[in-house]
Amino acid sequence: MAYTATFIEKEISLFKGFASYLGRALAAIGTRLVEVMEASERMREVVRLSEMSDAELAVHGLTRDDIVSHVFRDKFCY
Repeated sequence: MAYTATFIEKEISLFKGFASYLGRALAAIGTRLVEVMEASERMREVVRLSEMSDAELAVHGLTRDDIVSHVFRDKFCY
């Protein structure tokens, strides 16, 4: 009986360790996918704003030099 309980505890411990590792790996993959998607959306926004005329940018309170800092304002503090 004691042998069985010890064996099962080791098996459960091994499974928990593997499950934890797998969970961290999947979370890292998910985080990276979100970063890629956000970067893609941000780049589309940069392109969209870059295609505007200076007058249109002025309506939004922007200049050409401000486009990148405006789009990435929540990621970088400059």
